Amino acid sequence: MLFEYSGRGINGLTQQPIFFMFIFGIYFSFFAMLEDLMVRHKLTNFQVFLIAVSWGTLVEAFVTGNLYDPDASFGITLVGVNIVNFIIISVFAWGIVQSNITLYLANRLQPRDWDHPKMGTLGWIVCILYQIGIVLVAMQSPVTPKSQLAGYIALLIFEAAMLTILVYSLKNPREDKPKFSPVPLMDFLAFGSVVIFLILGTFFVDWKAVVTQHSLNRTAIVLEVIWTIIAGVTFIIYRMVSRKEIAV
Repeated sequence: MLFEYSGRGINGLTQQPIFFMFIFGIYFSFFAMLEDLMVRHKLTNFQVFLIAVSWGTLVEAFVTGNLYDPDASFGITLVGVNIVNFIIISVFAWGIVQSNITLYLANRLQPRDWDHPKMGTLGWIVCILYQIGIVLVAMQSPVTPKSQLAGYIALLIFEAAMLTILVYSLKNPREDKPKFSPVPLMDFLAFGSVVIFLILGTFFVDWKAVVTQHSLNRTAIVLEVIWTIIAGVTFIIYRMVSRKEIAV
């Protein structure tokens, strides 16, 4: 949620409070489902990444339209998909900062209770219906970028591939409950993200950028993207070098 605040700013929060409530609902329902999957399957960093990238790409495609925006981020597209937006938003923002790093932060502040009640069928239905409702509303907006058929086919293939990899990876579930232990580098990335996003959203306020239909703070967005890439690359390098699972 702080990721959204950093770009939209305190001006967006005060001028569009209802809009922020809907955004909060998107994140709340996503993390409710993710946490339930975490407790049920004891997800690894890679599995969290797969889920977050898949879900984030759907949001990027059907809610914000950034996935199909031909003008943003240097306008580099492939079959109608903005490749730069996909890498920055889906991979780095959703796949790492807003999932693995965020879950680590939550665990750091309050260690997970692996025995807490699981979310039932009704909870899943409510969360999914909320997300579908947001999509239906967003798709009605004439300024939300839409794709040609090729873009939607590419999205379908991508989502199918991610789901296949996820299902295959879950065939050998972890039996032990991961024990959380602080990692100094992750502390830096997690708490650093909080501080940076709060500063950007509070003090870098100009609303000089318009991305699809959204008014954003240009300087804050640039700095937010830079930090997101730094945090994402750092996380990936650490995992590759250490070859250790980070308890999130």
